[in-house]
Amino acid sequence: MANLNDIAALADSLEKPRIAVQQERCVRVRNRHASCSRCLDACPSGALGIEDNRIAYAASLCTACGACTAVCPTEALRPLEPAEAALREACDRAADCADGTVAIACARIASKRGGDPDKYAEVPCLGRVDESLMLQAAASGASRLVLVDGDCATCKYGPCGRLAAEAAEDAAGIAASCGSDFPIERVTGFPPELALEAPEGRFGTDRRGFFSETAAAVKETTLTAARTTLNQKLGGAPAEEGLGRRLRVGSGGSLPQYPMPRRDAALDAIDALGFPEGPTVGRRLFGAVSIDPAACNGCGMCATFCPTGALRRVDGPDGKTLSALEFLASDCVGCGLCADVCWKDALDLSREVSPQQLFSFEPVSFPVDPANRASGPGLGKSFIR
Repeated sequence: MANLNDIAALADSLEKPRIAVQQERCVRVRNRHASCSRCLDACPSGALGIEDNRIAYAASLCTACGACTAVCPTEALRPLEPAEAALREACDRAADCADGTVAIACARIASKRGGDPDKYAEVPCLGRVDESLMLQAAASGASRLVLVDGDCATCKYGPCGRLAAEAAEDAAGIAASCGSDFPIERVTGFPPELALEAPEGRFGTDRRGFFSETAAAVKETTLTAARTTLNQKLGGAPAEEGLGRRLRVGSGGSLPQYPMPRRDAALDAIDALGFPEGPTVGRRLFGAVSIDPAACNGCGMCATFCPTGALRRVDGPDGKTLSALEFLASDCVGCGLCADVCWKDALDLSREVSPQQLFSFEPVSFPVDPANRASGPGLGKSFIR
């Protein structure tokens, strides 16, 4: 007979995560001196924390708002409800049914059943919607984007309303700088053209669908319970390879680096809309690095910890001594880790990125003055754990 510990273990295993956590991407995991706290600041329920150099995620506290996934610069947190591809498909379907209008509604306003479910995509909270998704809608040929939500002041996701407003303002500014007149509207009720005329049979799950969903849920629960029991009887699940091993410096002199699909999709959308006019592009998606050659001693830690490869080493003829650092703005997500690990305070990160720099194929080179070059490894404040 199962004891209380068995029941508690089973209950923990059945917690359904609303986001996918990729520890290696998080700058706070890559280096304990990283200052980024965007996900923690965005989370309205306290479901996220940083403990022992890891992201601590409590599924039982998570409200699935998705705000943390929208603000995470390195995409260490990915949404599951709905997943990014599913939300993009829902937006495309809505546009097809609404003559080019892409409408996204929060769950609270959708629950009032005032809108035609064929004409909008639903998210738990508009804080889930980032600039990349909005720019993709503009580039796809949609006529406008309508964000529909209720009164955020009385909603449990209330603090996320500010993030939705910032993302909409940023996306609208980028689209306008590209010469697009793509309007982004935020309203508290469905416009007449999106309203539902005949609600009968348009909501809820039919009898067959109910039993299908129930059967799938029971199957998943049974399999989870079986795995939990086997792990207990066999002495636990196979040990996961430690983060320290997965985050080792490779032959190129850097920790593992990762593609950033959301940033790449935004760049593709901007390129499709037209070359941006104006001094800068956006405020939240990108970043630009400058290095003071008089202060830099060539330790190379900024390139070592960069999660995207926007900063990279250029070694001298001996293949060991760093002669320059190169920076490519189109690969930068503005996470700030490079500035955090620079123990000489020689590096500055700006969120003001010019279109010319963002779409340049040539990296900016920052030569290292031999007179300042570090005589030792100069790890300073760069230790991971």
